[in-house]
Amino acid sequence: MPKFLKASRPSESTLISSGITSPKLTTLNDASL
Repeated sequence: MPKFLKASRPSESTLISSGITSPKLTTLNDASL
């Protein structure tokens, strides 16, 4: 899943800001954005 790995990098910053540490939530946030 290259898309997930690539999305995980920029999402890390958003996750830290939101305080979320779930990979599934990260994908959902990326899709929402």
